[in-house]
Amino acid sequence: MLYQCYLTSIYNTLIQNRMPISKSMALLFLLTAHLLMGSGVLHAQEEGEETIAKVPFPVVTQRAPHFEGTAVVNKELVTLSLSQFSGKYVVLLFYALDFSSVCPNEITEFSERQEEFRKLNAVVIACSVDSPIAHWTWLDMPGKTSGLGNVKIPLLSDLSHKISTDYGVYMPDFGHSLRAQFIIDVKGILRHSTINDLFLSRSVDETLRLIKACRYADITGVPCPEKPTEKSRKYSVMSKFIL
Repeated sequence: MLYQCYLTSIYNTLIQNRMPISKSMALLFLLTAHLLMGSGVLHAQEEGEETIAKVPFPVVTQRAPHFEGTAVVNKELVTLSLSQFSGKYVVLLFYALDFSSVCPNEITEFSERQEEFRKLNAVVIACSVDSPIAHWTWLDMPGKTSGLGNVKIPLLSDLSHKISTDYGVYMPDFGHSLRAQFIIDVKGILRHSTINDLFLSRSVDETLRLIKACRYADITGVPCPEKPTEKSRKYSVMSKFIL
């Protein structure tokens, strides 16, 4: 009976779309689908079967997903949340795992230029699925042994995977997140997002440019030029608030 319903549905759909097909051909499609389901390639949901809700990606121009967790700041464990940075620009960096090869160089560079972000009223937070203790241990290792040493930016723990899932960057098959960057403005609105695979790092220069562009647009109400110069009248007027 179930196959007859499927067959009729397939046949009617194809006819409505003006695709000439015989019932025998429709039956062939049905049998093929049945074989694929049996092999696990396709999965037919049974009545009452629990479905997994898909978490939507955060949308630029909308409110950024709230996050809260334990972070290591100046080698101390503290509770960190998005709400405590209201009135500041937040750069949220997701990276794969502690003790990896690319991550320490990237995080160290962001840390070394932390003062430039501070002058732009911005904070940088790095986040991974590692535990706070793993973050602490990584910070306690010198750079020459793939450690972080004296890093100035917070390392946020996402041990439950909630933060990376809410931001759409968690990979269940691997157990960690992709390399991603989100810029959240002073009102908690997501202004920029980039998601890279595990082999592509982020540019500190480009991140600073994006923060300046956000500030320029927020102050002047007009888009910021890609490479603002003193010849740009409005940029020149407002540059003391931006640079």
